[in-house]
Amino acid sequence: MNFFQLECFAAIVRTKSFSEAAHILYISQSSISKHIAKLEEELHLQLFNRTKLPFELTEPGERFYAHVQNLLAEYNSMKATMQRYSDDISIQFGCIENIGRMGLAAPLGHFMSTHPNVQLSVKLDHTWNLMEQLRDGTINLAIINQVISGDGSRTNIDGYNLSSYDYYSLNDDQYYAIINRENPLARRQQLTWSDLKDEPLLMFDESYSLSHFIRQEFQNAAADIKVAFECNVVDNLLGLVSSNTGVAFLPNSISKAGFSVCSVPITPSIRRKQLFFVSKSIAARKSVMEFVQVILKHYAKEST
Repeated sequence: MNFFQLECFAAIVRTKSFSEAAHILYISQSSISKHIAKLEEELHLQLFNRTKLPFELTEPGERFYAHVQNLLAEYNSMKATMQRYSDDISIQFGCIENIGRMGLAAPLGHFMSTHPNVQLSVKLDHTWNLMEQLRDGTINLAIINQVISGDGSRTNIDGYNLSSYDYYSLNDDQYYAIINRENPLARRQQLTWSDLKDEPLLMFDESYSLSHFIRQEFQNAAADIKVAFECNVVDNLLGLVSSNTGVAFLPNSISKAGFSVCSVPITPSIRRKQLFFVSKSIAARKSVMEFVQVILKHYAKEST
């Protein structure tokens, strides 16, 4: 048994998919299957119930997963602690996927040019995956979207232990209905979720936490929804709205220049905070502190 086998097992549990776990770990599906087979052979136990999709843990698998989580957390904490004494300076930075629209390319490029001794790697993903990678130690800094429900009672990062991180609030926004200018709803000053029940909806897919929060608001309003299209590329969603295919949901701060669309607020509103997480295990390193300042200065400039 080795730690990589444990990482394979934990990734499958989180994603409920051998193929998705293999993708996250940058190995083939056949390789991850072999690692799990060796693990089960050594334990003399079946960890997954393979007769159902998505895969479910067996009872021994559930008990094993509890131990694996603790072992991996301690293992990654140990690696991060030892990294402080290493001459190999590296920063593993995770970011939500619309990095270009956030204007981060320029400050990241500037940091890399002025810190040639620092190895900076950037991973783009959606919030839930980034939070898992922070927890597992795959990345040690991340910008994520905290999505807050209309009644303020829930967020998409509830359940994560945040005590191991310093975190900074970068900005605060809300999600708007993005509507074609020719749509009669575009003339409204404000909409309710019920107002949108007959509109074809253009959504991020269900791997994005926003999708779950939008569906919940429609359910709260006792309104059925019609999902016409799912896509995770902002420009594609804006293009479809511009062609009057349906209604999308985006923060008002995202540029819509070049598209024949307008933003209309919805009540109750789903809010979004962008948060910058920094693992406390590396927060005191000089290069990390300088990187944090680059990010904070960029957002301070954007807000003025």
